[in-house]
Amino acid sequence: MYLKIIFIIFAILLFSLLSIYKLFVSKQKRTEKTALFVTFVGAILLLYVLSGVLYGIFAPTLINKAVIVIFAVSPFIIGKFATYEKENYYSFLQIFCIVLSMIYSFII
Repeated sequence: MYLKIIFIIFAILLFSLLSIYKLFVSKQKRTEKTALFVTFVGAILLLYVLSGVLYGIFAPTLINKAVIVIFAVSPFIIGKFATYEKENYYSFLQIFCIVLSMIYSFII
């Protein structure tokens, strides 16, 4: 139960931070503050992945385990196919996967 809540919290944080980055920060000039923000996003991404893998290990059924772990590693799967030319598309796909993982976690 606690792993589910922790995973959902990190998913909400990651969704919020990636949305803020895509809407506001990426349009600004690169400064030390933007570098600090990107580092914070990376830390939250790490916590999202770790909490997702742990939650996937202790999820109730085998199908739920597989789906949660796939959602947890989806940033790496998406990153494998991402290119600079289609960065916006893959960023929004990643945000969409995070939202789907939140919804799926609420359901199970």
